Amino acid sequence: AGTKTRVEAFLHCVAGELRADKPADDPTRELGSLGREWIAFSDIDPEELLLLPRLGPFGDVVGACLRGRGYRAEALPPVDGHALRAGRRVTSGKECVPIVMTIGAMLHRLGQLDPAERVVFGMPGGCGPCRQGIYNLFNQMTLEQQDLARRVRIWAPHDEQYFATLPPSFSLLILTGFMMAEALDEALLDVRPVELRAGAADALHGVAMTRILQRLESSAADHAGLGSALWQVFSGELFGLRDILEETVRALAAIRAPTQMPTVLVVGEIYVRSNPCANDNVIRQLERRGMRCLLVPCVELIDYINHINRQSADHYGWVDRLGDAVQNRVR
Repeated sequence: AGTKTRVEAFLHCVAGELRADKPADDPTRELGSLGREWIAFSDIDPEELLLLPRLGPFGDVVGACLRGRGYRAEALPPVDGHALRAGRRVTSGKECVPIVMTIGAMLHRLGQLDPAERVVFGMPGGCGPCRQGIYNLFNQMTLEQQDLARRVRIWAPHDEQYFATLPPSFSLLILTGFMMAEALDEALLDVRPVELRAGAADALHGVAMTRILQRLESSAADHAGLGSALWQVFSGELFGLRDILEETVRALAAIRAPTQMPTVLVVGEIYVRSNPCANDNVIRQLERRGMRCLLVPCVELIDYINHINRQSADHYGWVDRLGDAVQNRVR
């Protein structure tokens, strides 16, 4: 596939640089300077607008919880053609779809804001060659090229400490809201292909999601301690979200016809499978062809991170065991 030609071309370029009168610039020097301006969560000014990328319901859930703590946070809207074109203008065409869409959604939203608006773009960071390790380097370069670096700061939390300066109860509230929202999504996909009234399932889902986000925001504003949050989990109250979910699924069950149909498991890269614009709205297309879809939930990412942390940790203590027990109880 042209590998030999590419290697030969690289060696030819190296030989030319070695023959040059002046030493070649070190490209790693410029890359090394990137990331120094990325901020910690504690550095976010409540007056700044915090934009969160969309990954299933995660952005909406985190945004609601942060608003409850006094931050101006919002999830970027679902990617559409405008956001995709904005991403294509700053990429070469060789990048993966998620990086094009996330940077495009951010740039498109910036274009809708007052130029004086101060913004923080939140994109998870960490190690590795893909999203967590490289995306924010590209985001920073793009902001500088578009003359937006003075206006937009990057918050790149590591996957081990997203909200290090907030109490543990806050992360527990987010986890609960995330699992609740994905359970609601699963119920929607179960009912929508066989709903008795066209559009009824989507309407019930929309109302319930609004109520969940409102409850998350008010719960985050209560500033409850860890003990209170743990009681919410182990008692089954789940911050009042369980009642909303139960009420909604009963309403969904009432409009669900007993029609039998094949079920398709939708799998794949987490961003692409979770964003309709990235997969040509494959779930809707399958539903129109008489199939029900089961979408792999985004919460599997949390399970994966926990698994990796357990494997890489020097020890696995009682705090880690308690965390696992809490997550299993919520689930």
